[in-house]
Amino acid sequence: MDHISHDQNFDRTTHNHGRTYITLGWIFAITSIFLLPFVFGPLGIAMGLIAKSKGAQGKRVITFSIVFAIIGLLLQAITITFFRTFLGVMTTIY
Repeated sequence: MDHISHDQNFDRTTHNHGRTYITLGWIFAITSIFLLPFVFGPLGIAMGLIAKSKGAQGKRVITFSIVFAIIGLLLQAITITFFRTFLGVMTTIY
């Protein structure tokens, strides 16, 4: 009977580890929209891959990490272009 409860605890621990990596993957994916998409996007992908290796469902985290990193890169490009244009206009006025 002790052997059965040990196996159940092992399965629960493995499942919890996968859930932890999925949670971290979502945090990194969402962070990649606003901050350093080159860093947090791949970290989200890595967490999704680790979660998949632990037996959890990490496919969505991987997909959304890629999508959110691309969105973050686009937002970063738009923001940089806007500020360069705005600062360029400000320097020609003064």
